[in-house]
Amino acid sequence: MIYSLWMNLINIGVDAKTPTDTATSIRLVNTMNAVTAGSAIFLAPLLTYTTGKPILLPGYIEASLFLISFWLNHKRKHFLAASLMLFTQNAAALYFGLHFGLFVPIVSLCIALGLTSFFLFQGTIKWLPGFLLSFLVINAIYFSEKSNLIVPWKFQVNEENSIVYLANVVIYLLSAIVVGFYTKQIRAANRYKTKYLTKTNHEINRHVFALQDIVNGLPINKDSGKIVISDSDIRLLKKYIQSIGNVVQGGLQLVKIESGHYERANYEHLELDSLLIDIKDEAEAFLTMRNLRLTFNVDPAVPKVIYTDRNKLGFILSNLISNAIKFSNKNSGIIVNISMSQDSIIYQVLDFGKGMSRLKLSEIFHRLFVTEDNLLVQGNGIALPMIREFVDLLKGRITVDSDLGKGTCFTVYLPNKEEDETVEQGDIKWDGSILKGRKVIAVDDDIMGREFMRKILLQMGGEVFLCKDTLEAMEAFRSVKADLIMMDIRLERNVDGLDFIKENYSLISGIPVIMHSSEDSDILQAQIEKAGFIYLKKSLSADDLHNTQRVIRNLMRLPLNL
Repeated sequence: MIYSLWMNLINIGVDAKTPTDTATSIRLVNTMNAVTAGSAIFLAPLLTYTTGKPILLPGYIEASLFLISFWLNHKRKHFLAASLMLFTQNAAALYFGLHFGLFVPIVSLCIALGLTSFFLFQGTIKWLPGFLLSFLVINAIYFSEKSNLIVPWKFQVNEENSIVYLANVVIYLLSAIVVGFYTKQIRAANRYKTKYLTKTNHEINRHVFALQDIVNGLPINKDSGKIVISDSDIRLLKKYIQSIGNVVQGGLQLVKIESGHYERANYEHLELDSLLIDIKDEAEAFLTMRNLRLTFNVDPAVPKVIYTDRNKLGFILSNLISNAIKFSNKNSGIIVNISMSQDSIIYQVLDFGKGMSRLKLSEIFHRLFVTEDNLLVQGNGIALPMIREFVDLLKGRITVDSDLGKGTCFTVYLPNKEEDETVEQGDIKWDGSILKGRKVIAVDDDIMGREFMRKILLQMGGEVFLCKDTLEAMEAFRSVKADLIMMDIRLERNVDGLDFIKENYSLISGIPVIMHSSEDSDILQAQIEKAGFIYLKKSLSADDLHNTQRVIRNLMRLPLNL
């Protein structure tokens, strides 16, 4: 009961969105307010009664100013709260130092207050006024003592000993609080960074060994002597490589977060279903291990193509789902609801697991490496703090509700940005209106090739239907009323994309076709153009991407294929 009240007191002004370094400063201010105000409220009447000196009114004014500092923290006026606390501490030190003649103890207190100012406002020049104020108090008391400017009160021997003892106790407590706070922070930072490095090393080794097992287990064709690799093997390899990349990226993001430098958002047009499929594939093995069901409920009002940062949104959702998997009861389910409000897309991740206490809810987004241990941080130890950083970067907000023993619900609100905004990427300005409302079938047997086409087509606002082979292409030709077809020239099993298009042209008659290849061949280009199609080089160079956008813009002057 007492501990709970104390924690609530020192956490006044701290919530889940308060940055960790700010939260630490707020707790230090509140702790010094509580200790000094409590001392003043208790000692002022006691010393007034025993000595007969005018101590009661100054003591209660001092306590009142500390209570106002609490109120300022509650109102999120943290700089004013800290400044008022430091001013009151120094004013009290000056008043009682002059009248009690306690030069040596007061010097110790002022040194502690100067260090407190430095700790509270480190990284800015704001620490200097508090530091100078403490320095002036020391010199004012020293000057008064040497010049007898203010004659200290006279006390009986037993009274003076009691006052010195009480002053030393209060000063010792305040000094211990300052030193203890930051010693604890440094030790915690070192401990959790070591923990992070250990987890990171384990995560990377685990995935590297899994990659080795997959590669070593691939069959070899007896006739050709070549390794045989299937699509499922490729997907599995891609998953583990992506997991290693996520761990490495997590470390890079940690450096940026701790240094206060963050990435800017890289907006692009994103096919939401494609992202959800990737996230589910990535989580499949972990879901199977715990016998969990993952369900996506997407409101029909949510656009199929959204305008956001794919990597950051993917990180947010996949890590919220990872946490849900970790803390869900076995044989239960995880539900992801995606819906629309007037100006936001709402992503809700709900689990039926352990749940969290109110105290834990106030801490889960704090940066692990400068604050308390966080049991909800999954994997490499920085997921939830980074989720909050990414949500803020995307101009959104995140909330969490939880019932202990019943489950937890994270809700992310992200702005629904316009799809036809121009996107800058390097030297390329992508016009999101070129393919707006248009359907594009993109055929490529290579994963990276499909990703290349998906990205540039979504940047231009198109709804993309990806096909990895001729079977999927045939199905798309029959079911999708496409406005554009992009076909790789070299398909699986040495199938020629140009021949395939010619053989099945009756299915796509009247639809513009772009044949693309990484081969820079004049002969190949002549063959394609002779057949009545358009040739584009598959390249990431600025000139080639500019040309791709120019060609598609000219093609899309044709009416929509409705």
